[in-house]
Amino acid sequence: MDLSLSAIQKKLQSFRGTLWFDIAILVVLGLVVSGLFPITFGNFATACLGLLLIPVAVFVIPYWLGERRLKRFALNGLIVFVIAIVIISIFYTQSTVNSGDQIVDSAGIAGLSTHLGLDNGSVAPFRGSPGQTFTYRVHLTATGLNNSTPLNVYLNFTEFDLFTPNYASFAMQRDASPANATSAWYTTNRTLGGNVYEFFFTANDARGNFTATQSALGPLTASPVSYFIFWLYPVAFYLLIPLSFYYIILFMYWYTVRTRKMRTRMIESAPKDELDLEKGPAKGEAKDTAKEEAGEATPKLLVGEKTKKAAAFTCTNCGADVSDDDTKCPKCGAVFED
Repeated sequence: MDLSLSAIQKKLQSFRGTLWFDIAILVVLGLVVSGLFPITFGNFATACLGLLLIPVAVFVIPYWLGERRLKRFALNGLIVFVIAIVIISIFYTQSTVNSGDQIVDSAGIAGLSTHLGLDNGSVAPFRGSPGQTFTYRVHLTATGLNNSTPLNVYLNFTEFDLFTPNYASFAMQRDASPANATSAWYTTNRTLGGNVYEFFFTANDARGNFTATQSALGPLTASPVSYFIFWLYPVAFYLLIPLSFYYIILFMYWYTVRTRKMRTRMIESAPKDELDLEKGPAKGEAKDTAKEEAGEATPKLLVGEKTKKAAAFTCTNCGADVSDDDTKCPKCGAVFED
């Protein structure tokens, strides 16, 4: 096997013209989009950078490889984003299925009351089968309140049946008395099916204090296919933004190419028009023009007079018709030079 540089280049060139090369480029572009996708969830600067880099990369890489056909650009964009949606959804599905127990709390959430705090919110067991009963627990801490202040803790529950979310809220029971203690555990049990579930906890009191935890997916009772379908919708919806930017870039490319072609046509047609305007008179006209400038008669074909000569002249002084043998105009008497 020849492993020289020239042999490798020839093999690459021969592979470049095949359908498999086009498929490989589309897959690579899908991986590029998938790799840039996570940075769009950072701060404002990284989000903007990611949303711009994704469409630019999808356009620039095929262009650099020699692609110029607008229809191929439009079709490739759709294929690349579909590949990226599938890859990203598979990644999130694997991350969800392999995740450990989810513990949620109210720490770090802005705008909440400082008098109420929730921590160690969880569901047990975290993995289970459809029809099983699951226990939700969370710990509430109240500061600056007395034991007589009514406290309410709720499980906020969302069940995703394919793409349809069903929201519900359930009051949780204190594990031990007294009923209004400022630090206690709250519990509730739920029997669940085989769908995708999300949960978080909230708490409030009669004085208007309110707090909430982060949300988390769980418990895991559905199949990996259900989680894959669950992630398809948000990933596809979010990728609509860079996809729109991609087609804006594609429109700018089409408009630039169209404008360049129109300008080229105008430049190519301009010399022809100038050549027609600047072109000298034909052979038959050169002699007549010289005669007109010298004051001589210009030949004119007399229509309908068969008895007269077919070739005649017109006096440049008065416009009368004269013959080739006349030395002066029979009407005004102008003398013709030889």
